[in-house]
Amino acid sequence: TTGFRQERMTLRIQEMMYVIADWCQDAVQDQDSISEKERHVQHVVSFVEENYMHDLTLERIARDMHITKHYLSSLFKEVTGTTVFKYLYHRRINQAKILLRLHPHLSITEISQAAGFKHLAHFSRMFKAMVGTTPEYYRRSGEELPLT
Repeated sequence: TTGFRQERMTLRIQEMMYVIADWCQDAVQDQDSISEKERHVQHVVSFVEENYMHDLTLERIARDMHITKHYLSSLFKEVTGTTVFKYLYHRRINQAKILLRLHPHLSITEISQAAGFKHLAHFSRMFKAMVGTTPEYYRRSGEELPLT
């Protein structure tokens, strides 16, 4: 009977080891999945950084990333907590703030276009909403306002 007891104990330990190995494998696969999602989002961020000044659409970004629009939107929101277009607009406004400080000779229209906005009115509205002041006032103000 001692032999059977020993054999049953060995089988139980082996079974427990398989259960633990299965749990660990699931955790590793989840981590790989997160890493893959983060890698996709990093590619999207790099694409936006290189192309923010151009007319970007969700369709174009998704096509260049070889993923669907829906997957792009949900993945970006899941990983970053924001939408692709909120990120894009923040990037454009920050670029406009840099240009306003570094190139005072450029018109507000030129700056809005260089930052990727097609329409001056849209740029002015977005700038005021995000920065809390107009582009003209921001340029004239001597105080440093933080980037958003």
